[in-house]
Amino acid sequence: MENHVVSPGIRFYDKQKSIHRIAENVSKEEMAYFCESILKELAYPTNPTDLELRRTLAAYLDSQCKIVETAEKMFLHRNTVHYRIKKCQNLFDAPIDSPELSLQLRVALYLSQPND
Repeated sequence: MENHVVSPGIRFYDKQKSIHRIAENVSKEEMAYFCESILKELAYPTNPTDLELRRTLAAYLDSQCKIVETAEKMFLHRNTVHYRIKKCQNLFDAPIDSPELSLQLRVALYLSQPND
């Protein structure tokens, strides 16, 4: 795991490498099962609608669950983002901004990225 020493006793870790480090002892099958159980059909989407939902979900989580910021980042109307996030919440049957689900979604999105 790569880390950077800022001053004695303070280190910053590369976030992406640390997630991979946690998952390195997990089989690909177990990782795929985790991703599919959390993200449902957004884990490995093949149709354009699910791909856009996944992209919107990732941007929403990266924007700290703020609709307007997500809309600006994606160049979409805020109602479009709101509609897509509502679809995701219905898919997951839980509020996306809940701490536990939000963490699980972020990890599953990262682990199910293509070319990983």
